[in-house]
Amino acid sequence: MKRTVIVVAAILAVLAAAYLFAVMPGERAGDRLAPFTQAPIAHRGLFDNGSDAPENSLAAFQRAADAGYAVELDVQMTADGMVVVSHDTSQLRVAGVDREIPDMTAAEVADLRLFGTDEPMPTLAEALDVVGGRVPLLVELKVGAGGDAAGLAEATAELLDGYEGAYAVQSFNPFALQWFKDNRPEVLRGILAADFLGWADPDPDAEARPEGAMGFALSNLMADFLCRPNFVNYQFECFGQPSFSLVRALTGVDCLAWTVKSDEDLEAARATDAAGFVFDSFEPAACPMRAQDPGPEQLAAMEELEEVTFPTGDMPTEEDELQVEELDEEETGAVERQVAAQEPVRAASLFKNKAKTYYYRSKLSRDERAAYDAIVRVCQTPKDTSRREKISLSKMMKEDDACNLVWVARRAVFYDHPELFGFYNNLEGCIGASTPYSSNGKIDYIYAIIYTPYRNYEKEMKEFNKAVDKFMKGIDLTQPKAKVALQIHDKICQWAFYDNQVLNGKRTDLGHTAYGVLVRSGYGNKHGAVCAGYAMAYLYLLQQAGIEAAYVHGEAGSNRSDTGGHAWNVVKLGSDWYETDVTWDDDGADLKRMMKDWAKRNGKDHAFKHLRTSARDSAYVAKLQHSMYNITTSRMTDFNPGNTYTYYYYDGCWWDLCGSSVHIRECDQRYSDDSYGVKLMKLAPKAKGTKWTWTKSKNAKKTTAKKASAKKSNTYVLPDSSKRKYKTSELKKFSNHKLFLARNELFAKHGCGFKNKELREFFGSKSWYKVKIKAGTYGIGVLTTIEQHNANAMLKIEKKRKSPYI
Repeated sequence: MKRTVIVVAAILAVLAAAYLFAVMPGERAGDRLAPFTQAPIAHRGLFDNGSDAPENSLAAFQRAADAGYAVELDVQMTADGMVVVSHDTSQLRVAGVDREIPDMTAAEVADLRLFGTDEPMPTLAEALDVVGGRVPLLVELKVGAGGDAAGLAEATAELLDGYEGAYAVQSFNPFALQWFKDNRPEVLRGILAADFLGWADPDPDAEARPEGAMGFALSNLMADFLCRPNFVNYQFECFGQPSFSLVRALTGVDCLAWTVKSDEDLEAARATDAAGFVFDSFEPAACPMRAQDPGPEQLAAMEELEEVTFPTGDMPTEEDELQVEELDEEETGAVERQVAAQEPVRAASLFKNKAKTYYYRSKLSRDERAAYDAIVRVCQTPKDTSRREKISLSKMMKEDDACNLVWVARRAVFYDHPELFGFYNNLEGCIGASTPYSSNGKIDYIYAIIYTPYRNYEKEMKEFNKAVDKFMKGIDLTQPKAKVALQIHDKICQWAFYDNQVLNGKRTDLGHTAYGVLVRSGYGNKHGAVCAGYAMAYLYLLQQAGIEAAYVHGEAGSNRSDTGGHAWNVVKLGSDWYETDVTWDDDGADLKRMMKDWAKRNGKDHAFKHLRTSARDSAYVAKLQHSMYNITTSRMTDFNPGNTYTYYYYDGCWWDLCGSSVHIRECDQRYSDDSYGVKLMKLAPKAKGTKWTWTKSKNAKKTTAKKASAKKSNTYVLPDSSKRKYKTSELKKFSNHKLFLARNELFAKHGCGFKNKELREFFGSKSWYKVKIKAGTYGIGVLTTIEQHNANAMLKIEKKRKSPYI
């Protein structure tokens, strides 16, 4: 009897140990799960299948991101290796087609339309672009038993590797998560589960739920040993399931809950103590990322805040060092009360901008965008140095790192918002950050503040708004956008003149801003400005006309060795970006005035070397007047016959060439000591090129004939890259540019098309290249095993080098 007891006890101990081994999760998500708990997670986006934003559509993702919700989406892989966003394997419910995603090609999937709308089924790459890091992203890998779980995981990981926003992966399939555990252990991963065996009310839209041994294992989290998840996402109605409750009690694993479909469900989900929840079919009444009206307790807390003293001061005449103030514990508490109280409604701001999108904001990371938005908010009350706008960070970080993202965001704000010209004189001295008290030097939030008030705010902004209204009254906005942009361009050239007093001044002046062009420079010169003022004014006026544009800066001159600091614009017309330089397109009278001033200074000003002969050489003046539009008017000249326009990356910079003049973006630290400007110039829009009409001339005919006679090459960058696996030591010998071309050559050999203009032109010059597969419709699955090895090896080297071609 005693032996029997011992044997039974031993068996039970072994079973208990086996159970613990099976259900034990991996490293806890901890703070890494915070992005998914700060706001509800919109299931398949913020969708309505009876609207033009159906589930898992780009429109639904856009709506969710705009509303501040985290986004959950489902991914599957097509027969040719493309990762697409879809929940159902069969597309009968979703698109009225009785076919399954794994049996369809990317091209066939691209023809599907969701729920009778015009919305196509998006690729994961397209979804990442739309969300753009603004909100957290929860990616579910949908792959059934017997499916290629590892293949889907790998293809998804390759797309997520270059994504800058917060994201996590989850799946019902432990083998898909196992791939991430083994190959991307740093990526947050979660197991999806429910009480499958006792599930009385299954989702009618769901796939067939697992049954038998697999259903038992997943219901009880006994497949966790395969993937060691960082968190569990369990159906909220099933939180009382015994094994799940036991696992939570034993391990303290972090949990999310799915899927909440009403306010009643929401209350039930909150009662489970889940860290966060997934919702659809309704919109939660209170999203944490939305401002709520203050209540009595909040108003009382706001009164306490009046006792806190914050720094004030006059607008300095020269730029100070970057400023950061650190609040002690008492001050931090007071500021926290202010933020929690949600400040009262303020007077309407005089800052107005009708832009639908802001280019640089759209390219920032999630944390940088949060800082950007906070800076815009504090700028709306430019005299209020007591205002603090909280920036919640996606993770704990060092104070210096948090401040650096504020500095990047601050620069982006002023590239996007020319109406904030009043801060331009001393950007670093006016807008800054305050850090909360921290005992270990790490923080998860920071504040945007105004250090010094903008004292001339009302006067200058009223003048500016009045001038903008006057300028725009003469612009016919019913014309095509290209003609509107041209009309604004020409009118600036009529209004403004190049103000040498600004250029020669020892201090930064309003002539560097849109105010200088539209009103006057700080020297009292009406409509006086330098290149930055021209570019800022053109950007702002285009924004008011509903035309997307951006401000860029760098160097320009008649050739590379003869350049000075410069600013100009890129403008989006249709689907293409075009370069334009309003300063150089201004009339010859201004150039002559500039030449006279230059002569008085004995030619010592480097910025005017490219104008030495302009007063005497009309051809040179014409060469400088070169807006990149495919339009010719008496004010804006087309390309001169024989000139060519090219746009390429070389020696760390983007170069724009027209004839013998050159524009160079400051996108490499070697060419600038402005690290924040350099970062943003790397994000600046890149013109896709222009088409031009040759004027009648012998030179034009020769050029056309020369182009027609060009022969295509049959050479390869790496001729044997499809035949043998290259060693890393071999590939490291190649330049970044050669690796970029060689990696894409593998796809070109299979007839893959490219969205990148350089790749299209490069492979288009090869006699062996013929497009068979549309750009954006294929994945790495089109390559052979050897080619995949070489492509991944090259990409790994490029990433390690931080190649600009990735």
